[in-house]
Amino acid sequence: MAQALNVIAVMKAGAGKESKLKDLLVQALPTFQAEPGCLTYALLADIEQPTRFVTYES
Repeated sequence: MAQALNVIAVMKAGAGKESKLKDLLVQALPTFQAEPGCLTYALLADIEQPTRFVTYES
């Protein structure tokens, strides 16, 4: 039986670039989620650090 590979990526936008990075990540979600073998792909935004975004993929 194959094991799932879990990947966590932390990204930090430059000052004033938060919206641009968020927009790019949100637009890319359907593409990442449709990849063969993708069980889940989630985008999280840090409410305490608005420049920080985290993706989780399994």
